[in-house]
Amino acid sequence: MMSMPRAPAVRDPDRRGRARLPALAVLLAGALACAPGCSWNKATRSLKFNLVSERDEIALGRQADEQVVEDVGVYAERPGLNTYVTRVGAALVKTGERQELPWTFRVLDDPEVNAFAGPGGFVYVTRGLLTHLSSEAELAAVLGHEIAHVNALHGVNQLSRMKIARGGVGLFRVIDPNLRHVGGFVAGSAGLALLRRSREDEEQADTLGLRYMTASGYAPGGMSRVLAMLTAVSAQHESAEAREAWLSTHPAPAARKQRIDRALAERGVDPEGGRWDQEPYLRELDGALFGDDPRDGFVRGASYFRPRSGYRVDFPAGWELAHDKTMVAGVLPDQEVIIAVGLTSFTSAREATAAFLGETSLPHGPTQTVTLNGFPGEVTEFRDRAGQAVLQARALFVEYGAQVVALLAFAAIEQWARHQPAIDSTFASFRTISDPALREPAPARVKLVVLTEPLRPPQLLGPDAPPELDAGAVARINQVTVEQTIPAGTMVKRVVVVSPARAGASSEAATPG
Repeated sequence: MMSMPRAPAVRDPDRRGRARLPALAVLLAGALACAPGCSWNKATRSLKFNLVSERDEIALGRQADEQVVEDVGVYAERPGLNTYVTRVGAALVKTGERQELPWTFRVLDDPEVNAFAGPGGFVYVTRGLLTHLSSEAELAAVLGHEIAHVNALHGVNQLSRMKIARGGVGLFRVIDPNLRHVGGFVAGSAGLALLRRSREDEEQADTLGLRYMTASGYAPGGMSRVLAMLTAVSAQHESAEAREAWLSTHPAPAARKQRIDRALAERGVDPEGGRWDQEPYLRELDGALFGDDPRDGFVRGASYFRPRSGYRVDFPAGWELAHDKTMVAGVLPDQEVIIAVGLTSFTSAREATAAFLGETSLPHGPTQTVTLNGFPGEVTEFRDRAGQAVLQARALFVEYGAQVVALLAFAAIEQWARHQPAIDSTFASFRTISDPALREPAPARVKLVVLTEPLRPPQLLGPDAPPELDAGAVARINQVTVEQTIPAGTMVKRVVVVSPARAGASSEAATPG
């Protein structure tokens, strides 16, 4: 346990008063200078500069939580998994310093490997992260780390410094979007008040998280295994640019693992001493989604399918397509033209058009009522400026059942005529998905298997595995190397494509082909 800082001992009784008076004066001066914005942090046992009250912190967290849920979504098809995570998190909170916060734990429907915490006690783990863990002790390490960020006021302290530097601005504008402590879909699209932590913050969160998990009876080696897994995940990024982007939100997991291992060794702590609870944790994962959910959208050839909404769009051959849960964008390799298609929150095409034109204040032509393959809509052409270039653009809002879908196209004004046939044909291709197999694609899921004989990860790739899955991914989710032999009797994770009716089927003893 750490103690309050003390003044150095003074052995000469004749100098005691003179020695302590200057020290006391310095401490008082520092305290007075810090008083308007400082508070004692029980987790870090130090004075921290903070201009955000706990009530404001909680309000900030609740607003950020609303945005997280809206932009990413909660993994709702497995409520038991969220209950499990909440139970583990609640037990860890009881060992911490801010038990009075309205703690909330959510499993997000995101295939990326990530976890983060918002102000006021909001903690998030992605389903992608959960599929890469293999025990409750590892889950406790992740949750303990994020709880530590909240308890240590890391985000709040940084927010206070930004308020001073920027004079106080809007709730989410105070955070530079390049400093989000979250990757994947969130980092790419959501303006969240979630911060990238400094190395000091990460190390402090590791130390506090280790304290919380061991106080709850978990094996401290769980944290080391999590950091080893994060190191393996970061290494799988093919390009240096992708690896650098991943590490910007996952600072130096290999160095952090070395630090934790060294600290445990110096203290003579047995990493294996404590609860692992491997099988109960793995049982919770059985049937969980793995990777992208094709029901939220997938690309096949030059076509984009959005099964949850029921529509498809065909792009010209040779275009590059990228998509997330709500939209798809297609561009030519030379990026002369871009077409985006996605859902809106409007209930009518007229409402969407009026809001779009009103909010953008762009010069535009008349709005026309159209029918697109039986669906009513409104279309408008307008112009915009991107640097020195003038863009010609088209916005078409289509009423597709209870949804309004936006189709947007942009091109340099001098290139518009050349690309207009491709734009026209792409817009005209918007229609209902007719093929039942494409309308109801089967997602990939985790399936538990108890090995009846020793196997290596490549042998876990059976005929029911997704075609894009490789042995490296299977090795990572089981926390082994591709060359490693897994002993018989081990419960391992396979990834299989199954129909929704079979999702959540119980594990079975098998020898996968």
